Amino acid sequence: MVRLQSLRREFEAIKMKDKESVQDYISRLTSIVQQMKTYGEEVTSKQAVSKVMRSLTSKYSQLVTAIEEAKNMETYTFEELKGSLQAFDERQTSMEESSEEKVFQAKGEAPRDNPFGGQGRGRGGFRGGYRGRGRGC
Repeated sequence: MVRLQSLRREFEAIKMKDKESVQDYISRLTSIVQQMKTYGEEVTSKQAVSKVMRSLTSKYSQLVTAIEEAKNMETYTFEELKGSLQAFDERQTSMEESSEEKVFQAKGEAPRDNPFGGQGRGRGGFRGGYRGRGRGC
């Protein structure tokens, strides 16, 4: 019984860490829930959903608000929440990668498929540079 009480406290106190991935956080929470189950304590999907939504980092606040407004929280399952959070993370990662590509382009780094080394066809865009109009050679 002491261990079960300890697990209950852990469940109530658990929060997502700043640099932690959603998958890692969900795994930590699921581990606690599974241990509680072995001691005869059943955590409902509704309880798990509520706990996760209260304990996510601020990065997820807009998603949590959207879920609360759009979904019936009485029937929203833990699996649905996991899917929503993972999809959100994938979109964020995709957007960050896209932003990084734009930063490289803005810094003038040559795209891999440009044979002119990041320059257009104007002056200096070919080997040898600009040589004038052929006078005096």
